[in-house]
Amino acid sequence: MDWERLPASRWGLRQMGVVLLLASYSAAHHLWALVHGRTGDPPPPAYLLALMAFLCFSFGAALVLHGHHFFDKVKISERWRQARPTIEADPTPAGEQAAHSDRRPDALEKRFARSNSSHE
Repeated sequence: MDWERLPASRWGLRQMGVVLLLASYSAAHHLWALVHGRTGDPPPPAYLLALMAFLCFSFGAALVLHGHHFFDKVKISERWRQARPTIEADPTPAGEQAAHSDRRPDALEKRFARSNSSHE
């Protein structure tokens, strides 16, 4: 039996979500206290607290809402199970590609030459 199907994990995952939501609240509260009343750029720890608040809230909400269903297998439609076509390698040698990588196509070179000659 998978551990996520055990009865203890059903409530354990949701409780872990609640803990993460409380950690998010705590980080947001400390962030507010750190930047409230200041002018100018926020101090560097403010960005870390904002990141912690966002991540803890996101994962906490997912665990509280989904619980043990967070690990459910998802059936993928036949349409999306098809293998993607692979990109074939370019037969041009690597050295030759590097030599011509900075060249413009001929049509663009002519257009560029015409636009430069009109400005002179």
